[in-house]
Amino acid sequence: MRRLCRIGAAIVFALAGVTAGSSAGSAKTFTFLTESLPPFNHGEQENVKGPSRAIVDAVCQRLDADCRFELLPKKRMMHRARNGEADGLFSLGRNAERKEWMYFSKPLLQTEYGFFVRAGDDMAYERPADLAGYRVVTYGPSNMAKALRTLVETERPGVAGVTIDTNLRLSFRKLVGGRYGDQAAVFSNRDVGRHHLRHDNITGVRYAGAQRRLTYHVGFPKKAVSRDFVQRFDAALTALREQGRVAEILAEHDMEAAQLAR
Repeated sequence: MRRLCRIGAAIVFALAGVTAGSSAGSAKTFTFLTESLPPFNHGEQENVKGPSRAIVDAVCQRLDADCRFELLPKKRMMHRARNGEADGLFSLGRNAERKEWMYFSKPLLQTEYGFFVRAGDDMAYERPADLAGYRVVTYGPSNMAKALRTLVETERPGVAGVTIDTNLRLSFRKLVGGRYGDQAAVFSNRDVGRHHLRHDNITGVRYAGAQRRLTYHVGFPKKAVSRDFVQRFDAALTALREQGRVAEILAEHDMEAAQLAR
């Protein structure tokens, strides 16, 4: 009987050790991916910088969560996310297709889409009809390109054509050089466009006006993250906003905080 008790105790002790070891090694590391989209996100590989990364990092610290960040080409980023190989993507705009396979956080920040034209062009964008006769260029594939296509197809402003370019920085240089014709406009995120103009010392371009305001979020693949975690993430983000921390981060980059409501 004593022998059986000793054996039973040994088994219980061994199982307890396995359970404890499993618990200690099961702390999840959350992987957040992003693409190079300065000034919002930039850097190299795992050395990700920018206001969006800073805000997400602050949320992770508040949640006492172990988070790592990685910068990848957009196609690779999306592929990994769709396969459940990432826990979050930023900075993303929301659309119907993405909502099918991702949860979205409350907004990290606020920005806008708008049109850039050559300095000598006096066009001031207020409505789609102002684009009549213009060739409009944008970066794609992207949510921005989808927004432009929707604008052109639904409003029918009479544009001369739409060009989807894979390099937004070169698009601004081509605009200045007249490569798109005498009447041309680049459709871009305002803050991204201004960053490229400053960073590349491109002159002769001005911002002609906003087409619409938008917010950027963290997208959480449903294959990898529970709705409960997204709710906890949102609660921590809201708390940081109310404390003024989000506004502090964005002020360092001359950017706007989004409204608390989704």
